[in-house]
Amino acid sequence: MTWRAIAGSVAGTSHHKRGVPGQDFSLLDLVGHEGEILIAVAADGAGSATHGEQGAILVCRQLLHYARWWAKWHDNRLEMLDTHVVARWLAWTRRELEIESYQLGVGLRALACTVLGIVADATRAVCFQIGDGAIVLQTATRPLHVVFWPKVGEYANMTCFLTDAAFDHNQQIAVIEDEPVEVALLTDGLQRLALQFAAQSVHAPFFTPMFERLAAEPQGRALTLQQQLLSFLDSPSVNERTDDDKTLILATRSTRLTIRNLPIDP
Repeated sequence: MTWRAIAGSVAGTSHHKRGVPGQDFSLLDLVGHEGEILIAVAADGAGSATHGEQGAILVCRQLLHYARWWAKWHDNRLEMLDTHVVARWLAWTRRELEIESYQLGVGLRALACTVLGIVADATRAVCFQIGDGAIVLQTATRPLHVVFWPKVGEYANMTCFLTDAAFDHNQQIAVIEDEPVEVALLTDGLQRLALQFAAQSVHAPFFTPMFERLAAEPQGRALTLQQQLLSFLDSPSVNERTDDDKTLILATRSTRLTIRNLPIDP
């Protein structure tokens, strides 16, 4: 059984009011002989970074490239993918940000962004994160849970970024030796809707209808749901609870019962 997956990003209402573009970006791919390997990455440019959107785009493209390369040269087998390999991907990507900042004539901090990513097949998942946002995972032996709790900085509304000098200290990487069933990646614009901060847990009603609807699609990229996902992310019920950029990536290997429509009331 291979993956069904979808991804979308929309600019927050605060960006619309200021007349500036969103700073979220995400990429999704299904690779292997029958799309059995899920690769998903998302990045959120820092609000104070003048080139945050460019940083987020570069980061997602580089990390997707490294993951694709790894899968190709290891015969689409993830057994050898470990924390050390992913740490090198992050270090190489940061180096690309340094090169980009030099070419743009700006400081590295101008490209600051957070990072979320997962590479998963039918037997294991490798997750990595720098900063806030969340990777939500359900496996064969564990219900929906947050892999890394969103990391905040010294002050409120602050977090850490790949451009930080201490990025290697702040990075979180985990190899999960359990069958992944459902996966979600979300940037911090959706945290208050998707997570329960008091209990540091997942708000399951946010995800369950969407996973159920996604499970009804043919295996592969669920392109027929793309507009529904974007409409949901930019809906009044979501925007009245968050004015930030919003990215959501969903992937499932489940075949459970389905509902009719993707948009839900969070």
